[in-house]
Amino acid sequence: MLFPVFVPGALFSIGDAHFAQGDGESCGTAIEMAGSALLRFKVRKGEARRHAVRSPRFERDDYFNPPEMAAPKRFIATTGCPMRDGVNQSEDATLAARDALIGMTDLLTDRG
Repeated sequence: MLFPVFVPGALFSIGDAHFAQGDGESCGTAIEMAGSALLRFKVRKGEARRHAVRSPRFERDDYFNPPEMAAPKRFIATTGCPMRDGVNQSEDATLAARDALIGMTDLLTDRG
């Protein structure tokens, strides 16, 4: 997963864990649970700038589910952040979807 970092000394936060959740965070209901995460980071200085990554991007080279679940083996995904003129428009899902689509279009353009 590539996380572009825009400020020196930036921190990382993952939020809370849910056992089950309805229509994503937009529904406002979930079953909370205790959880822990083990994360490992590697700084790839200049990588986001080199590939014009503005929002988190993730990729996978092998199955993350058993093959019988018909999950794709390899994929690249872009995400969108609902930002307009440097202001977080957190309730604007259309703006976030637009940002993700622009990120994917840029990625496809770079790769040919």
